[in-house]
Amino acid sequence: MGSKHKNLKTHCKYGHIFDELNTRYKTRGRRKCLKCHARQMRERYCNLSLEQKQCIATRAKQWANKNPAANTRHRLKHYLKKHYGLTPDQLQLLQQTQTYRCYLCNDKTNLVVDHDHLTGKVRSLLCQHCNSGLGFFRDRADLLRKAADYCDDHAGPQP
Repeated sequence: MGSKHKNLKTHCKYGHIFDELNTRYKTRGRRKCLKCHARQMRERYCNLSLEQKQCIATRAKQWANKNPAANTRHRLKHYLKKHYGLTPDQLQLLQQTQTYRCYLCNDKTNLVVDHDHLTGKVRSLLCQHCNSGLGFFRDRADLLRKAADYCDDHAGPQP
């Protein structure tokens, strides 16, 4: 009777919701709250001695050197999640939707994730040049319009 009711819970004992992003399924259908698990791992790590932490770092470097492709995927996954809240699958969908081209200039090289710095919301993929250009104008549409007018006013003959 007790195990049936555990699966009906919508939150962990600390109040975190069990949803597809915060739940890991263990053996026999048991669930684990990923937020609580991450907190527990941080607490355990903080209680380790300096020697133990150095040992962990050494093993991690050895693994990264032996598995460069897996390490790259792992680092990308965490970078996307930390900075943009994206998964690698969501990034791939965005790339496919834009046919692997910059949203502004249609270039195919060096695509980066463009996002609103105030809200953190992902806007699209841009090439490095377009993304830097927006950044230099501090994402201000009024300055970009003024710069476009400036270019039009001072344009030479078009090829």
